[in-house]
Amino acid sequence: EWRCSCRKPRVGMIYAAIEYFKLDIDHITSFWLIGDSKTDIECGRSVGIRCIQAYSEEHQDMDLYASILKALEVRL
Repeated sequence: EWRCSCRKPRVGMIYAAIEYFKLDIDHITSFWLIGDSKTDIECGRSVGIRCIQAYSEEHQDMDLYASILKALEVRL
Protein backbone atom coordinates (compact mmCIF):
# COMPACT_ATOMS: atom_id res chain seq x y z
CA GLU A 1 0.00 0.00 0.00
CA TRP A 2 1.35 3.43 -0.90
CA ARG A 3 0.39 4.86 2.51
CA CYS A 4 2.56 2.38 4.40
CA SER A 5 4.82 4.03 7.00
CA CYS A 6 7.71 2.07 5.52
CA ARG A 7 7.51 3.96 2.21
CA LYS A 8 10.05 6.77 2.02
CA PRO A 9 10.10 9.57 2.90
CA ARG A 10 8.03 8.22 5.80
CA VAL A 11 10.28 6.95 8.61
CA GLY A 12 8.85 3.52 9.42
CA MET A 13 11.77 1.76 7.75
CA ILE A 14 14.26 3.74 9.84
CA TYR A 15 12.60 2.77 13.11
CA ALA A 16 12.24 -0.85 11.98
CA ALA A 17 15.99 -0.98 11.28
CA ILE A 18 16.78 0.58 14.66
CA GLU A 19 14.69 -2.09 16.36
CA TYR A 20 15.98 -4.96 14.20
CA PHE A 21 19.65 -4.10 14.70
CA LYS A 22 19.08 -3.17 18.37
CA LEU A 23 20.57 0.30 17.90
CA ASP A 24 20.44 2.94 20.58
CA ILE A 25 17.91 5.51 19.36
CA ASP A 26 19.42 8.06 21.74
CA HIS A 27 22.39 8.17 19.37
CA ILE A 28 20.38 8.56 16.16
CA THR A 29 22.27 11.74 15.23
CA SER A 30 25.47 9.68 14.98
CA PHE A 31 23.92 7.37 12.36
CA TRP A 32 24.60 7.70 8.64
CA LEU A 33 22.21 7.00 5.79
CA ILE A 34 23.51 6.57 2.26
CA GLY A 35 20.82 6.87 -0.36
CA ASP A 36 20.49 7.34 -4.07
CA SER A 37 17.23 9.25 -4.11
CA LYS A 38 15.75 12.46 -2.79
CA THR A 39 13.24 10.51 -0.67
CA ASP A 40 16.08 8.54 0.98
CA ILE A 41 17.67 11.79 2.11
CA GLU A 42 14.34 13.36 3.18
CA CYS A 43 13.61 10.29 5.27
CA GLY A 44 16.95 10.31 7.09
CA ARG A 45 17.03 14.03 7.69
CA SER A 46 13.50 14.06 9.07
CA VAL A 47 14.69 12.01 12.06
CA GLY A 48 18.09 13.69 12.45
CA ILE A 49 20.27 11.14 10.68
CA ARG A 50 23.28 12.43 8.75
CA CYS A 51 22.86 11.65 5.06
CA ILE A 52 24.93 11.23 1.93
CA GLN A 53 23.26 11.15 -1.46
CA ALA A 54 25.27 8.86 -3.71
CA TYR A 55 24.75 8.80 -7.44
CA SER A 56 25.78 6.04 -9.77
CA GLU A 57 24.73 5.09 -13.27
CA GLU A 58 23.24 1.83 -12.06
CA HIS A 59 22.10 3.03 -8.60
CA GLN A 60 23.44 -0.26 -7.24
CA ASP A 61 27.17 0.48 -7.35
CA MET A 62 28.29 -1.20 -4.14
CA ASP A 63 31.93 -0.21 -4.77
CA LEU A 64 30.84 3.42 -4.62
CA TYR A 65 29.04 2.88 -1.32
CA ALA A 66 31.97 0.91 0.11
CA SER A 67 34.40 3.70 -0.80
CA ILE A 68 32.14 6.26 0.90
CA LEU A 69 32.01 4.17 4.05
CA LYS A 70 35.77 3.71 3.97
CA ALA A 71 36.25 7.45 3.57
CA LEU A 72 34.09 7.97 6.65
CA GLU A 73 36.05 5.26 8.47
CA VAL A 74 32.86 3.42 9.31
CA ARG A 75 33.17 -0.14 10.48
CA LEU A 76 30.24 -2.48 9.93
